[in-house]
Amino acid sequence: MDPEISIMLQCPSPKGLAETDVQAELSPAYDRRQLPGGQAWIDAVWEARCHHSPWLFNGSKFRLHSAQLDGGSLTFRLGLTCYKDFLGTNRAGMARHLQQQGRQDFGDSQAYLAEPLGVGAMVHTADDCFVFLRRSLRVGEAPGLVDIPGGHPEPQAVVGDVPEESICLQDLPRQMVVKEIFTSILREIRDENPDVRLSKALSYVLRHGAAQLGLEMGADGFVDVAALLSLPRFGGVSVADVRHIVETNEKRRFALRPHPSDGRLQIRANQGHSLQVSELELIPLLEPTALPQTMAHGTYLRHWPAICRGGLSRMGRNHIHLAPGLPGDGHVLSGMRQDCDVAIVIDGPQALADGIQFYRSANGVILTPGDAEGLLPPRYFQRVLQLRPDRRLLPLE
Repeated sequence: MDPEISIMLQCPSPKGLAETDVQAELSPAYDRRQLPGGQAWIDAVWEARCHHSPWLFNGSKFRLHSAQLDGGSLTFRLGLTCYKDFLGTNRAGMARHLQQQGRQDFGDSQAYLAEPLGVGAMVHTADDCFVFLRRSLRVGEAPGLVDIPGGHPEPQAVVGDVPEESICLQDLPRQMVVKEIFTSILREIRDENPDVRLSKALSYVLRHGAAQLGLEMGADGFVDVAALLSLPRFGGVSVADVRHIVETNEKRRFALRPHPSDGRLQIRANQGHSLQVSELELIPLLEPTALPQTMAHGTYLRHWPAICRGGLSRMGRNHIHLAPGLPGDGHVLSGMRQDCDVAIVIDGPQALADGIQFYRSANGVILTPGDAEGLLPPRYFQRVLQLRPDRRLLPLE
């Protein structure tokens, strides 16, 4: 073995814990304590790290406040934090000072630290192999080293592709958080696929991050590919790579075009924006006959009680997304995640008659801004189907 590589495995329980043995308590009380003047330090550390490693980007994480193992059950007490705060506290030169201050102020050495929850596991395959990953050279910790699959579970994976500032800890279903803790381990293996990594990076920039990153976006959502690829996070990505993603993406999330006046290549996300994109190519559906026979919003069973009471929400996006059909319909490519276990069928003609607007995006997704509050109220729910394990109707009340 290479003398510079060492592998340490710690297995506290030979049997391990099943997903059903793990619980999550979620509360803002479990967030990091704020030290006066501390945010300025974190901002300075982040700016310096990004200058040295410009491909870094921030992201929300679960903060591990504490954990309790009681018999065969493990409970995590979780708040919210982010990668930026992690680099500016746990990984910064002042970490020891923060620990001392936390001990002095709260009797807790971790009170001022980000403490993002990290997970990992030995993955044993069906053909009797174990999976190891070599960490990217473009990470803040242990670049290039061999590691077991794992990482940090992400709140955004629970709520969907919404802006991070819209995430509310109290709205996260606890069992979905536990599921994310487990599934995030295997997701890292999938995300090692270069196509998946590039598609996710394009989605974030073109839907949410263009303005923050200094990209000029037209009112129709298009940005210049050359400007996009000049961003440090796309270092090493070619125009051919971008074309490949656009052409092979099953849900047709992106579109390419030559600029109408000078022919320079441009790209956009077809829908899903939190940025204001006033002239996105959306076809207004003005008459009931223009609406698909079935318009369905996909969600998860644990979300249904809250949706049943309050309706569907834009959740920080510009639109609520509807699929033009149900899972299994051959023509439906986009509009619903594949793992959704509930489909809410919308009474489109009634909503349209009440002034709710509907549009069709370039990749066939039906979009609606909802009412004045960004909601599609329950009175427009025609029927609700539980999709798994067997398809059946759910009560509307």
